Amino acid sequence: MDPSSKRRAERSPRGNTIEIIAREWLSLQKKRLKASTLTRETNQPEAFIFPGPGSRPVTQITPLEILAALRRIEARGTHDTAHRTRSSCSRVYRFAVATGRAERDATADLKGALAPVVKRSFAATTEPGRIGELLRAIDRYVGQATTHAALKLAPLSFCAPWGTQSRRVGGVYA
Repeated sequence: MDPSSKRRAERSPRGNTIEIIAREWLSLQKKRLKASTLTRETNQPEAFIFPGPGSRPVTQITPLEILAALRRIEARGTHDTAHRTRSSCSRVYRFAVATGRAERDATADLKGALAPVVKRSFAATTEPGRIGELLRAIDRYVGQATTHAALKLAPLSFCAPWGTQSRRVGGVYA
């Protein structure tokens, strides 16, 4: 570590804020990340972290302050966004540790502190008698041409439900 850069960082705490470190990290990731990922990685901290603890030096921010910001996201019902934002903050903290501006990742203490993401199951037609009903509904679909084409192709690639196995009988799978 360069002692002169350390002294400069200590004299200028504004250079050690989460916001500045995050923007520096994002500028390094521009070539590696897709545009949509880069946008999400930029928008989430801007909306939820920078207005609160993001304007203070990274060494002065406690895990509870970050948790409070993440709880505000959870209160909106967007648990997945809260988890992604925590991960983004963790990457920024790890970058701060790597560049000598923080001693540890404060978000590491927050693993398990957020409500789990609830995954939903989507309805599936598993009864053979209802397949005809599904095919007629696909034919009646009115919407974008590409969606209609995709719906017409989907039955051609139906998969067997989990747990069933095909068996070969006389050269034909049954």
